[in-house]
Amino acid sequence: MAKHKRKPMRRPKKNRTDRSEVLQTLLIINAILVTVKTILEIIEKLS
Repeated sequence: MAKHKRKPMRRPKKNRTDRSEVLQTLLIINAILVTVKTILEIIEKLS
């Protein structure tokens, strides 16, 4: 186990965690939208 190579990142003050959380939620929303879009396209092709 290489524990010394990478220390667990200490959470910086709110600013950074908030930004990364927002980015994560945006990525998730984006992925959901893309999935819905492709599903709708597939349904259109099938019907």
